[in-house]
Amino acid sequence: MAEEDPPAPSFACERFEAVPAGAGTVLLRVEGRWSAPRRGRLGVPALLVDDGRRTRRISPLPAPGGSAPLAGPQAPSWRVAFSGDASLVADEAVAF
Repeated sequence: MAEEDPPAPSFACERFEAVPAGAGTVLLRVEGRWSAPRRGRLGVPALLVDDGRRTRRISPLPAPGGSAPLAGPQAPSWRVAFSGDASLVADEAVAF
């Protein structure tokens, strides 16, 4: 019998906020937990921004201790920040 691949980690967002960070820039802060059947370190995730026409990837800002989250059955809270154009939060059609 072939062994099945474990399910992909899932992210439960507990908080998302957009904070003005200067002329035309917004700081996007995300907090949540990565769930997985087994404990393990993930790669550095990106924030996907979909404006209805295209999907873009935004890399996280550098963080103390790195941006790679820990996933597991009882994973700790993970926080990360992204920098983006202020127009992202002004457009109601944008999904993160």
